[in-house]
Amino acid sequence: MVQDAIDEITNVQNFSDFYQHSFYQIAKFGLQLDARKEKLFSSDNWLDPQCKDELIENIRKFLVKHLK
Repeated sequence: MVQDAIDEITNVQNFSDFYQHSFYQIAKFGLQLDARKEKLFSSDNWLDPQCKDELIENIRKFLVKHLK
């Protein structure tokens, strides 16, 4: 389940779509409010394509934590 979501996010070709696809994966599990509380999407890193790997790792940790 977590790996499927990460695979979907990782396969995004255009970085301008990365935020939207990432949010969709979080929302698919009904975790958007938890993501907001933990400020998962509030970092300036979402504007920097070089931070993609770091963002994916943060999403992975978030999903593992909430989808036990």
